[in-house]
Amino acid sequence: MLTVCELSTTQLPIPNECYDLPEQKQECVTQLASVPQTWTTFSGYFRDAEMMCLAIRYPVEREQLEELHRNLTKEQLNHLAVLRDQQEQISQWRNKEMADLKEIQKAQQAMWDQWTKRFEDGRAKKIQPRELFMKKKQVFIKINQ
Repeated sequence: MLTVCELSTTQLPIPNECYDLPEQKQECVTQLASVPQTWTTFSGYFRDAEMMCLAIRYPVEREQLEELHRNLTKEQLNHLAVLRDQQEQISQWRNKEMADLKEIQKAQQAMWDQWTKRFEDGRAKKIQPRELFMKKKQVFIKINQ
């Protein structure tokens, strides 16, 4: 295409086969080869095509890398937000569990105090364990009736 552009700019005749690229690529090259001036133009561009591609490649690749970096940064920000939410949920859960644990400890202490008091009361009244058992048994029987 560069050869066709240059021929058009210099107002030199362009072979008809070169208007239907890429379908007639080989026929176009054959026609360009038949005229020394057009062949020199074509071969010069053909020889420099790799260097032109490399020259264009850097900005294109840089743009692609910058876009990838932007996308990666967005994903990292999304993941950071998820991690922060999870951290907050875990913190709330831990606080609730600690509050529940304190309630359980209070209940255990109350039970311990109650049983200690009953034991001390039993010793003070000199109730024998057998008597205490019989009283508890009678209460249990009445409850189940």
